[in-house]
Parts: sequence; C-alpha cells; structure tokens
Amino acid sequence: GMGALPQRRSRICGPNRLKAVVCRGKRLQLPIFPLSMVALPAAEVPLIIFEARYRVLFNTLLHGEPDVEDGLVQRESPFCGTKQFGMCYVDKQNRLAAIGTVLNISTFANFPDGKLVVNSKGGDRFEIKKVVKEKPVLVCEVELLSDEDPEEDASPEATALAKEVADLLRATIQLNVRLNNISVPDEELEPDDLANLSVRDTSFFVASFFSDIKLLQQNLLEENNTVKRLEREKEILKDTVAHYTATSALKSALEPGTGSGKDDPDNIRSGTPADVIRKLNAALLAAQGEEDGAKQVDGSVKKVEGDEKVEEKKDGQAEEGGGSSPGGDSVKDVPDKE
Repeated sequence: GMGALPQRRSRICGPNRLKAVVCRGKRLQLPIFPLSMVALPAAEVPLIIFEARYRVLFNTLLHGEPDVEDGLVQRESPFCGTKQFGMCYVDKQNRLAAIGTVLNISTFANFPDGKLVVNSKGGDRFEIKKVVKEKPVLVCEVELLSDEDPEEDASPEATALAKEVADLLRATIQLNVRLNNISVPDEELEPDDLANLSVRDTSFFVASFFSDIKLLQQNLLEENNTVKRLEREKEILKDTVAHYTATSALKSALEPGTGSGKDDPDNIRSGTPADVIRKLNAALLAAQGEEDGAKQVDGSVKKVEGDEKVEEKKDGQAEEGGGSSPGGDSVKDVPDKE
C-alpha cells in the first residue's frame, strides 16, 4: 500500500544529515531533480522513478521507512532520511530553471521490477545559488524564497480575491465537464483541499491546473507577489469561463435538443476528473502566449542530461512528461562549483 509516512527519524543515518526544517531566506543544500514539469507549492507531485541513480537518491531520502531498498541507501549522505528534495523545470532545450520548489515526500511504494512511485507535496520556493556537484545527481546550494508582502496576503482584499479565483476555477471545471458531456458526480469536481488553503497556497494550487502551458506555470512560480499571481490567474480563468460559456451556447444553438456533439471528433465522451483538468485550458492558454522567459541556470548545468528515466504519474497512468520551450533568453548566472 501507500500509507502516509510516519513522522519519525532513523537513527541509522550518518552524522552528515542536514536538518530538513529551515527558515525562509536561509541557504541549504538540496539534491535537485530536473524534470519537464513544474512543481508548485501546495500541489501534489506524483512521480515514477526508474533510473538507477535516482532510485539510489530516493531510497536514501526515504531511509528509515518500511519497504525501502536498504541496498540502495547511502547512509553517509547528508540527505539520508530527510524525505526532502528540490525540483526544477527543464525546457525542451534542456535548460534548467533557476527557481524551483522544495518537495516533501508524503507516500511511496517500491515495486518488484525496481520502479519506485513517490508522491510529494510542494513546500517553499527556492533559487539556485551555486552548483555543489553534478554527479551522480545534481546537488545545489539554494536560497529559500518568501513572498513579497505576507501582510498583504492576510488582508480582506487578498482573501476575497483568492475566493474569487477559487470559484472561477470551480466554474471552469464545471463548464468544461458540461461542454464535453462528461459524466462526473458533482462532489468529484471539487478539487481536494481547495476550500482549506491559505491565500498564498490557493494561488499556487490554482497554477497547478495550468499544466498544458509549462512556461505560464513557471512564471507564476517565479512571481513574488501573491496578489499579482492571483490577479493573473483571475484574468486567465475569466477568459476561460467566457470561452467555455460562448462555446457551450454555440453548441446548443447548432444542436438543438441534443447537445451531444456527435459530429465533433474532439468531443470527449467520457473521462475522469483528472482527464478533464489536464485538458482544461489547453486551447485558451495557448492563446495567452509565452511572452516571458523563465529565469535560467547558466554554466555547467545549462544542459541537463536527457537520459532520466522518470515519468510524471497522471491518474494511475505513467507517461513521459512534456515541456514548453521558454520564449525568452533571460539567464540566471550561477557561480562555478567550488
């Protein structure tokens, strides 16, 4: 099974292990997992790990838990048993974004064929400051980032904006379901935890639904102001709702009394909520354009090896993670490793 991990520390890990809990603004070293998807704070990130060096890394991170492959654990690693790593987006040119998200492993399962399924949740954002080493996995010194104005996040205006954006997300999902004649119970259309999130976490959670446009997600991740992040999401979702409402009205007019979409080859006849969410904004978000370049890591990690056998897990199905190519050339300079 994949039960929640107990909150305990192994006593067997070596003396070099880092403390996983640190303050924002502080620097720490993290193993960095480069992948063609954007991990966001407050959002779940499911992964399937195949490649040997990453199986070693993740079994080391999970040391002290039941069902870990002990033969793969590096007990002297500073990351032994921390259950924490960083993820950064890699574009189609293998350029690594400098700003990523700290992920905390929540559940995992080892399979007899060597596959490791890991579910993690996004925590703090970070910026890569220095490359410590590249082999066998990338390790960087990172600085944890905090949002620009935490007091503004607590204001009644920000709270109201977060609620408005959450309601727009719900409306987008419901309209998409209706438009595509997908049969899903209403309670399954409510995204998990959406009602209970803070203003900041709502802004990132909503961004996790824009996975068709990776650069948009990366730009939202790099935005330091929660209210500005929510304002951009409001604009996108209002356009999406308007698009779906107009399309739905047109469809009803063209097909009086049926609304079946029989002649529409792209009509989705059935699907899970995850299917709905994945296709949610593809056409409309594409129209938003990719005008902003993500901040890039330069130097020795500008090119990331393309042999990682890692896949993003979506709704029980493994598939190759896709990526969007950043349109800008802004580059983040990272000092050479010492």
